[in-house]
Amino acid sequence: MTAKTGLLTFHGFELMDFAHHDMSYTTQNLKQIWFDAWSGDYRPNPDWRDLEGDPTTYHGWREIKPGRATGTAVGGNSDAFMQLVGTPYCPPLDDAILFLETYRLQKRHIQALLATLKLKGAFDSIQGLIIGYCLGSDAPGTGNDREIADIILETTADHRFPVMQIGEIGHQVENLILPIGAGIEMDTSSPSLSLSEPAVQ
Repeated sequence: MTAKTGLLTFHGFELMDFAHHDMSYTTQNLKQIWFDAWSGDYRPNPDWRDLEGDPTTYHGWREIKPGRATGTAVGGNSDAFMQLVGTPYCPPLDDAILFLETYRLQKRHIQALLATLKLKGAFDSIQGLIIGYCLGSDAPGTGNDREIADIILETTADHRFPVMQIGEIGHQVENLILPIGAGIEMDTSSPSLSLSEPAVQ
């Protein structure tokens, strides 16, 4: 929709989670983005957790590859996004900050995903990369002992864009709301993520 119409769309709202969990962090994000003409710095969820208690090594926002970048938010779930890459339905990656979250992919599959993006040229034009919550990638006994940061550093070694991880983007967690097609800024040193201007006037 964003690629074909230029309209902003929104990543982060999971309706079914509201039936089973207290979603105060996501609710506040929705209110700010949709009704308060908000822009500024996103904040980590002080009560971050995997809503179903799956094993995870995630412990908060972190720098993976240093730097600061400004660009257009593009991305989403990795499986869904990969279906768009190379088609007219993929939002432009030129000057984008790409964000990706994965759903029950093992680390070797995440490595293959990133390698495919690299081979398709996606890393040649983006300004930054944000890795969200990789649900299920820390499940024991499935070859998931590698650190996700090591995989990312390995597959992006030929590129200088900054990379950070934010666990409030993904499945089975409370999400911040990212407007796809809007300007955002990331700074790994803080680390911080900002919405440059209101997505809804």
